[in-house]
Amino acid sequence: MSPIFRARDFIETHSGLAFALIVDQVEGELLRGTLRYRREASGWVKLSTAEAQRCLQRDHPALLVHEPRFDAILPGIPMQQVARHHRAELRLGEIMALAPNQVEAGSLEHKLRHVVTQLTRRGVQLECIGVTGSLLLGAHGTGSDLDLVIRSTSRFDAARAALDEAIRAGELQPLDSAQWRAPPGSDAARRSSSSDSSGINGEKESTRSTKARRSTSAFGSLSLPAPRSEGGGTHDSRSDHPRPSGV
Repeated sequence: MSPIFRARDFIETHSGLAFALIVDQVEGELLRGTLRYRREASGWVKLSTAEAQRCLQRDHPALLVHEPRFDAILPGIPMQQVARHHRAELRLGEIMALAPNQVEAGSLEHKLRHVVTQLTRRGVQLECIGVTGSLLLGAHGTGSDLDLVIRSTSRFDAARAALDEAIRAGELQPLDSAQWRAPPGSDAARRSSSSDSSGINGEKESTRSTKARRSTSAFGSLSLPAPRSEGGGTHDSRSDHPRPSGV
């Protein structure tokens, strides 16, 4: 059976590139995604939008293909170039299934388990949650965010409500707006990573057309700056389709 490709899954190519998928499934023998990481001798290196664009234009121009639904030039990755498919829901299930003594205290996996436990205790089904971003790829390090994906708008709304409840119960503590908006590496971001903090804010990403809205899956994402203690900061967004970025 062919693998099921979902938006926010990652694919790794034989040439050492890692793309975050932006649409479900294979379209015309191509997967659509944004370049996020490049493998180097030291491991995975995260690329900025500009770095990713230069890398593709210089070294992989054949991957840049016009996508008419978004009216944009986006990476199109042929199936034969896929070395590994990193599935968001499968990876989360693996982490949650670990025995407590298999998870290092204070690690990103440990914090992820705490946050997801807060969701499932409040009725969010584990099967509808996935982990994406650096933790899905195995590229996470000190200060990395927790990035969750929730399939379907109704489930996303339920997850937001569960996080609100966890904050009110004191299980997670809110970030202020300056902290969650801060770019990685800034003083505010470092403060959020060193405190018992978690906030929730939302923004709805726009769709470009009804056609694009019908052709991709609805999902929401939660990005949680990981503190040293049990709490986790949260920034969330939802979309009727994944908006292309980072190419």
